[in-house]
Amino acid sequence: MCKIQSEEFGNVDGQAVYLFRLVNDLGTNIKIISYGATIKSIHLPDEKGKIKSIILGYDTLEKYVSDKSYLGATIGRCANRISNASFVLGGGLYSLDKNDGPNCNHGGYSGFHQKLFDHDVCDDKLILSVQSPDGEGGFPGNITFRVTYQLTDGNELLINYHVSTDRRAPVNITNHAYFNLSGEKTILEHQLKIESDTFLESDDAFLPTGRELGVEENPGFDFRSFSEIGKNSLLKQEKIKGFNTYFIAREKNNKLKKLATLRSVRLGVSLEVYSTMPGIMIYTGDYLSGNHLPFSGISLEAHGFPDSPNRPEFPQSVATPDKAWQETIVYRFI
Repeated sequence: MCKIQSEEFGNVDGQAVYLFRLVNDLGTNIKIISYGATIKSIHLPDEKGKIKSIILGYDTLEKYVSDKSYLGATIGRCANRISNASFVLGGGLYSLDKNDGPNCNHGGYSGFHQKLFDHDVCDDKLILSVQSPDGEGGFPGNITFRVTYQLTDGNELLINYHVSTDRRAPVNITNHAYFNLSGEKTILEHQLKIESDTFLESDDAFLPTGRELGVEENPGFDFRSFSEIGKNSLLKQEKIKGFNTYFIAREKNNKLKKLATLRSVRLGVSLEVYSTMPGIMIYTGDYLSGNHLPFSGISLEAHGFPDSPNRPEFPQSVATPDKAWQETIVYRFI
C-alpha cells in the first residue's frame, strides 16, 4: 500500500504550505504540494531500476507562486477559456476575470491554481480541499471543492474531484501537469495515441467555433494510432506549431474510459490517461517560458468541453445544490 509522508515546503501569506510524498511498492514517488493542489513531481523507476522524473516542475515554492504556465496545478473553477469573460445562467449575466485578452482562462485571477488547500491523509489517500465564495472571479455559488489523490501499487495515480454548491454553477476542473517521458529537450518525438475520431475547431484565440471536425479529413490531428507529435504538427496549418486542441472521446458516456496514451519509444515509458470526462485537451507547451522552454512538456488535460457555458449545444458541466459534480482522472504509468 502507498505510504504518504509530509513536510513543510514554505509559506504563503504567513500560512504553511505542505509537501506530500506518495510512494508505492514499485518505487514510484509522487510529490504534491498544498498550494494549488499541485503535482510537483512524478519519479518512476525505469526497467533498469533508475529513477527518472517525467513531469516539469520547480524546486521552490516561490517559483510556483510566480508561475504563469500552471505547472502541475489543479485548474478551476473552469478549465480552459470562457469567451468574452462572461456567460448567462438562469437569466443572469455573470462577468468574469479577463486574464486572457477579453476572455477568462483557467478560472481567472482567483483560480484554484493559486489557492492554499486544507489537507487530510486517510490511509493511502491524500485529500485536499478548498472553498470558493459566491462571486469569486465572477462565478456564482458558494462551492466546496475536494480533490483526492491515491497512488496504487498498480502504478496508477487516481485523481477524484468533488464539488458541492448552494447554487447552480458551471464547474470544469482538470490537472495541468506537463509530461516529458524521455527527459529530452522537447516532446516532439514522443508518440501519442488519442481515443477520438473528432476534435473541436478553434479560432486564433483558441476558442471553439462550435464545429466538430473529423480527424480522418484532417491528418495533422489524426492520432487514432500512435503518431509522432512533431511529424503530425507538420501536416496542419494553424497559429501555433504544436497543438492546443480539444479531442472528443470516442465513448460518449460518463464512465471511466481511456482517452489517450503517450509514450517514449526510446526509453520504453508510457502513460495512459483515463477519465469519466467527455474529452481531453492536448497542449504541447508552445508558450512555455522561463525555466522551461517551448515543447519541453505536453499537458494532457481531461475536462469538459471548453466554453460550454456559452455553447448550449455542448455537454454542460455544472454542479447544483441537489447534485454534486464528481469526475475522475487516472494516470497509469507503464
